[in-house]
Order: sequence, then C-alpha cells, then structure tokens
Amino acid sequence: MRILAVAVDCRQPDLLAGFWEKALGQGKTRTWTDSHGLTYHQLDLDDGPALLFQPVPEESCRQDVT
Repeated sequence: MRILAVAVDCRQPDLLAGFWEKALGQGKTRTWTDSHGLTYHQLDLDDGPALLFQPVPEESCRQDVT
C-alpha cells in the first residue's frame, strides 16, 4: 500500500499550505477545484505523500479519535 496524500480540514487552506511550504522548505503548492466547486491547495513534497488542505465551513475543525 502507498499513501498518496494526507488530508487536512481547515478554514483557510491557502494560508496553511503556504505556511507548511515555507516551514518544510520544500515542495510546491498547487491549487485545484473539484466538481462541486471546492478549491483545494495541495503541497506536493519532493518525496513522500502530498499534504492536501481542504476547506471546511465549521468554526471548529476537530475530529475525535477514540
């Protein structure tokens, strides 16, 4: 099995993708829109899975893991 991407729910995907691109010092961010009109920001890293920042409307973006 190969992991292609790690998805991150966030309110401002453009800002978060830019932050991680600078913090990691590698990769390139690209933007794309799905068939529902949602815009995603994807940080393609030099090696390993991409980081996919996807927009969510909720104020609090958290997932409980049990």
